[in-house]
Amino acid sequence: MSNAYALGLRRCIQSNQTDIPTLSGQFALNCDYNAGGCQGATIPEALDWLRDYGVTTTKCDPWKGKEGPCRWPSAEANGCSFYKCGEIRYMTTEFDIKLAILSIGPVVTQMSVYEDFTAYKKGIYYHIGGDFMFTHAVTIYGWG
Repeated sequence: MSNAYALGLRRCIQSNQTDIPTLSGQFALNCDYNAGGCQGATIPEALDWLRDYGVTTTKCDPWKGKEGPCRWPSAEANGCSFYKCGEIRYMTTEFDIKLAILSIGPVVTQMSVYEDFTAYKKGIYYHIGGDFMFTHAVTIYGWG
């Protein structure tokens, strides 16, 4: 879902806000069989899928909050637009991540989720306590 959201925001930026797609995380979750959805997908697998196949909009496949059947054939039959990502770049330093956000828009990363995250409300999350639960993809919009 984070990958589709970041791709939509980048498209909006690149088009000077003339194309503002809300891309479907549901479509990506349901149709990307190689990445495994919420059952172990990795960011590189999901990005590869967005590059190779693309994703449609929430108008064509709205968010349902759980995995379901892939609606690819019906999305194509109904004339839904598909968006693909281009070059995939991996950044490892804080400087490179900030530069990417400034030059092309939001980036996607993963974070470790611990039990204390369930009490998180707003602002910057800092791990204070609790056991590791899982990793989760997130979109980074900025810093500071």
